[in-house]
Amino acid sequence: FPGGKLFQKTVSNMQRELENRNVTKVSGSGGSDESKQEQQQQDRAAAATDKKRKKRERREKKNKEKAEAADLEKQMKLRQQQINLEQRIREKGRVTANDWMHNMGNIFASTILRDV
Repeated sequence: FPGGKLFQKTVSNMQRELENRNVTKVSGSGGSDESKQEQQQQDRAAAATDKKRKKRERREKKNKEKAEAADLEKQMKLRQQQINLEQRIREKGRVTANDWMHNMGNIFASTILRDV
């Protein structure tokens, strides 16, 4: 459904925060507030670098897919050009309609037929 990905992100963020709170409560009985804040900052920094890494990977994947699509399209164009060229080249022994028209007009002036 629309907004499903955002919902999943918010749920995972809330779970992460709850886990961090549970860990700080358990380990925080003898610790100081500064160490808790440092840990939270480290967690935030790790999450930020993870987001950046994932974003970069998505961008690279998207660029790779675009390059592959462009390459495939280029190959298809080249193949179509080859097919068109093959169709334009006449096969040996094949007589086209234009050849028949030419022969019908010039058959009376043929020196070979005159001798026969």
